[in-house]
Amino acid sequence: MGVLIVLAKQVIQAMGSFVQVFFFSFILSFFHTKLKKQKLIDIDECMSDTHNCDVDSTCTNNIGSFICTCNTGYSGDGISCYGILVSEY
Repeated sequence: MGVLIVLAKQVIQAMGSFVQVFFFSFILSFFHTKLKKQKLIDIDECMSDTHNCDVDSTCTNNIGSFICTCNTGYSGDGISCYGILVSEY
C-alpha cells in the first residue's frame, strides 16, 4: 500500500510539472502573439496604388492584404472585371 501512495505522489508531481510547463508555454505564446500584433504595420495597398485590382473594381484594404470587388454593372473576380450585357427587350 505504501508503494502505491509513493507512486501516486510521483504521478501527481509529474502531472503538476506538466501543467506548469503547459501553462507557462500558453502564457508565453499569448504574449508573443500580442507583441507581434503590436509590431505589425499595415501597408494600405489601395491608397498606395500597389494593388492589382481592375479599373472597374473597388479595392478594400485589410490588415496584411486587400480585396478587389467588381463595381456594380461588372462581373468577375475583382482583378478582371467584365461589363454585364443588359438586354433592352
